[in-house]
Amino acid sequence: MIRVMRINLSIIAIIFTFLTAAQAQAQEACTAGRYDRTFFDTLKETDFMPMESVSDNSLSLLLAECLGDPDPVLRDGIAYEGLAALLRQGRVSNAGIRRLFDKCAGFLREKNDASGFLHPFAALCIAEVARTDRIKPHFSDEEHVNITTLATYYLKSITDYRGFDEIEGWRHGVAHSADVLMQLSLNDNISVHLHRQMLTAIATQVSPIEHFYSYGEPARLARPVLFIAMQGTITEDEWTKWFADISKPGPVLGSWNDVFSSQAGLAKRHNLTAFLSALRLNVASSDNENVTALMPGLTAAIRELP
Repeated sequence: MIRVMRINLSIIAIIFTFLTAAQAQAQEACTAGRYDRTFFDTLKETDFMPMESVSDNSLSLLLAECLGDPDPVLRDGIAYEGLAALLRQGRVSNAGIRRLFDKCAGFLREKNDASGFLHPFAALCIAEVARTDRIKPHFSDEEHVNITTLATYYLKSITDYRGFDEIEGWRHGVAHSADVLMQLSLNDNISVHLHRQMLTAIATQVSPIEHFYSYGEPARLARPVLFIAMQGTITEDEWTKWFADISKPGPVLGSWNDVFSSQAGLAKRHNLTAFLSALRLNVASSDNENVTALMPGLTAAIRELP
């Protein structure tokens, strides 16, 4: 028994050493060379003010390299906050924004994200990129299609539902991808075809059966739905059908009568109830005719739940 325990402890030690080395390697890749951790800490301390040593366009790409870093201070508090500051202050050129999108899109397409940080924060990067076009249009119709397709593909592909960890910080893939769709749904130049594409993707993550949402994901998913409704591109009949489809128990449950006899059923009910409730709260308080068109289908969906 003692020998077995020693072997198990040895295996654990090896795994821990491997993970620690992998984390160190990831951080080293972010802060390698001329731009070390002191450089990034100084950026934060000076509120990301312009620097003589590096252009804002180049700085945005440097910050993007840290979006998958295991250190939440560097990843979230410096890399993401820095990118948001540069983009929201209009300091990155349109050409620089496109290069930034290409980099973050590449991160989002990267299959290997075992730590679970890179994909969600690449999505946040793309949300900020999409916001620049909403505030001051500069993307073509083709680029709108590319951004929407990338964001909806990522949302539909998510199986990592980890949210906040007190040591590791945020992941939050569903919420971050919903943020991309929110920026797109607020953009007057996005077509009805892309609105429908976004709604199809949102429907796939409204009520997963593998996980109970606990970090505000339903409310984040509700936002782009509400803003798409404001655009008036989707008819009341379409909304009613969409709500009817998402409120079905699905093939796993078979019937809502079975909801209380499995974790899958309870998760689906919990998640769908939270999503529909978040929408109803906003729709009920709105006097926008396009938004109130959601109410018949939304009310029927709520009544469908046990």
